[in-house]
Amino acid sequence: MNQLNQLKKKPVNSSSSKDRKTKVWIQILNGSFFTKDMFFKNINFILYLTFLLLLYIANGYLAEDNVRDIAKLEKEVNELHAEYITTKSELMYTSKYSEVVRMVNEKNLGLIETHRPPLKIEENMQVVQNYKSETE
Repeated sequence: MNQLNQLKKKPVNSSSSKDRKTKVWIQILNGSFFTKDMFFKNINFILYLTFLLLLYIANGYLAEDNVRDIAKLEKEVNELHAEYITTKSELMYTSKYSEVVRMVNEKNLGLIETHRPPLKIEENMQVVQNYKSETE
């Protein structure tokens, strides 16, 4: 218990932790950190972290490419939709009865507009059955 009290009473010096952090950064920057035994003990972990960092960067680039592709495709879809609407309206205009009559008259096809309604042709089932039996 006495040792625990001594640890509690020991003041934490924030300047010493700052000095330690700056020393580590200085060692990393001047290269002396890489010659220490601790670096070689943890080389596998450092390589693993480096690999994860590279994957993270590659994932970011792939996501940006996908966003660009999606924007490009959305623009193309909007253009095609506008073309579809234009073509549909042109088709509706040219298939109107009055437009068809005008185009037939322009091209002198010799077609005459009839004023009689079309006739409904009904077939006699007996005649159809006789025809089928004759052809077989």
